[in-house]
Amino acid sequence: MGLVYGLALTLLSEMLLFAGQITGLQFSFSLVNLLDPASSIQTPLLGDAFNLMGTLVVFAAGLDRILLASLVRSFRVAPLGSYALAPESALAIVRAASGIFLAAVELAAPVLAATLLVEIAVALLGKISPQLPVMSLTVPLKTLTGFSILIGSLALWPRFIEARFASLLDMAERLISAPHAGGGA
Repeated sequence: MGLVYGLALTLLSEMLLFAGQITGLQFSFSLVNLLDPASSIQTPLLGDAFNLMGTLVVFAAGLDRILLASLVRSFRVAPLGSYALAPESALAIVRAASGIFLAAVELAAPVLAATLLVEIAVALLGKISPQLPVMSLTVPLKTLTGFSILIGSLALWPRFIEARFASLLDMAERLISAPHAGGGA
């Protein structure tokens, strides 16, 4: 059961990391990485920032208590030592894993749209005025616009993360109750 709940939390974390990586590419931060000392893996700077902000939302919204309550309820459904993961659960896990890509793009969409519009505007200005240094304008304008849109969109994060967290928790509860209800181990 710990594997199922750990997978649900990992999928949420990976969604935030992927959204941060997409946003970091739009901000032209593609070479700004941090080295994780525990795993010796480089992670994008904004990916870590998104992950920390998402963790803050989880704790601020009380979702950690909901996770613990769900874990306690799962012991009633499948007592210790009686749970076995069914082969049909693999499809549900793959669906949940594929959903992180869509959720990450949804989370990064406001920033993606704003930076795309800035890039188009600077390109049009470059065509209108060829002497304008568009290469030195593009990166700072995209970064400033992206950060301002990101700060504005932070107000929507709690609802977004709570919805994703709830769907992942529902998936975990379905995986735990399905094999046991069907006469599992």
